[in-house]
Amino acid sequence: MERPFHYIEHNFLAGREFQDMEDINRRGDLWRANTANVRIHGTLRERPLDRLERERGYLKPLSHEISGTFFKKVDRLIHTDFCVAIDTNRYSTSPNLIGQTAEVRLFKSHLEIWVNKQLDAKHNYIKGKHQRQVLPEHEAIYKKMSGQTQLLKHAFLRLGESALSYYDGLKKHRGAAAGYHLQRILTYVDRHGSDVVTGALAHAKRYGAYSADAVLRIIQGKGQKKNPAIPPVTENIRDWLRTCAVEEQAPELYDKIINKPDEEEK
Repeated sequence: MERPFHYIEHNFLAGREFQDMEDINRRGDLWRANTANVRIHGTLRERPLDRLERERGYLKPLSHEISGTFFKKVDRLIHTDFCVAIDTNRYSTSPNLIGQTAEVRLFKSHLEIWVNKQLDAKHNYIKGKHQRQVLPEHEAIYKKMSGQTQLLKHAFLRLGESALSYYDGLKKHRGAAAGYHLQRILTYVDRHGSDVVTGALAHAKRYGAYSADAVLRIIQGKGQKKNPAIPPVTENIRDWLRTCAVEEQAPELYDKIINKPDEEEK
């Protein structure tokens, strides 16, 4: 096996200093054109430039899409600020995706955020650390959702004190996604009634369960625990009961049965 890196290190890099990557690439091109590719290769016994021309017709061109091939992909949770964390920076997604897991594809010059096999966002890398980059379309969606959230909040708080305390926890735990949960919980009011929902909110708050799904599970659980209705006695059973004779007994017999445990204790 040839040692191409050894040749480059000892014939091009050795003894040279470079200002930057642009300088090293420019001088590297000159070195390849004037030195490396026109020398007689020790193994081939000919110039690499001549060998390339002879074999060019047998070579397959590289795909034009090779520059768009991602070199790494990672899974990231979409946080309540509707961003994913890469290194020390944060990149935005659609606010309605909060809480979902995204596949982040890292390219040489940019990254892509995919959710449920759909491309959601494309970002250029941030130059710097500990910064947050929000795309304009994501900011617009967030502002629209925020306005809707205020309307939902007012409707939700009319449910009373338990709704107020639950809203505070929902906002803390769900952030920008709180409006989504408010909207779902309000639909439960139409379906199950305000008393049932406010009771479920108080129960959910007691256990720190701040989500529409948690409230629904509590409502459904309480419904399942209700005592089943006792079916009425059928007419044929009523007729049979009427035919059953009950033998009359003297009242003293019942007194004896009642007082029997006390006598045994003595």
